Amino acid sequence: MLRKKEDEKYFKIAVTGVAILLIGMVCFFLFYRIRGFGAFFHDLIGILEPFIYGFVIAYVLRPTCRWWEKELRKLLVRAHVKHAQGIASALAITFCELLTLTIVTALFMLVIHLSVCCQISLTTAISGFTIC
Repeated sequence: MLRKKEDEKYFKIAVTGVAILLIGMVCFFLFYRIRGFGAFFHDLIGILEPFIYGFVIAYVLRPTCRWWEKELRKLLVRAHVKHAQGIASALAITFCELLTLTIVTALFMLVIHLSVCCQISLTTAISGFTIC
């Protein structure tokens, strides 16, 4: 009886592996052999791109938000605040959004500063040359 269950488990794993290989081959054929489907897929990715970015940002920020939520909940429960769970969640989300906004703003400022410095140095270097 035990052997039959073990064989059944390995059979399911084998069927799953074969199905993954077949699906991979079909996707390869569709994406690289049929030109119309590739254009459709490119358009679909263009439409879904903001949602994908949002999911990635949420996935990256969730551990930070969860940690802040846990710490704030402990603090609010100790202070005997009513609805500590909801307040802790709202504060953690707000803090993570502000932190993200601060980091993005700092990166933009860095990029703008570097591009202005490069333009200034390029202009200075070009002004030193004379055209015959």
